[in-house]
Amino acid sequence: IKPFLMYTIQSGNIIFCSGSEEMFIPDGGAHVRQCYLRIPYGFSNWPAVTISIYSFSKTDPQSISGGAAFVPWAVEDAGSGANETLIKISAINSNYETPVDHPYVCNYVVVGEIMSKN
Repeated sequence: IKPFLMYTIQSGNIIFCSGSEEMFIPDGGAHVRQCYLRIPYGFSNWPAVTISIYSFSKTDPQSISGGAAFVPWAVEDAGSGANETLIKISAINSNYETPVDHPYVCNYVVVGEIMSKN
């Protein structure tokens, strides 16, 4: 999993990761979006995760959704280890009965204390 865009700042044992990740339509249908965030650090405890989801296309502005909003409903540990944290983000259309085929992006901030390398 390669990040779309990620910035990382470290202050002592605290790491701040911020970025954007393209979301995909899972097998469940176009009323749902998911993405994975691969943070290249292991955390001593589960980090604070803040996300926002919006429709975005740099190459085709006409493909932006005209009003469908995706609401985050799950933030899960998807197989974290000592050297990385893998976070799965799931979101659903606020009008869950309506499938939407437009592209969506998840912006995120992940902050936490990294594991000691000892």
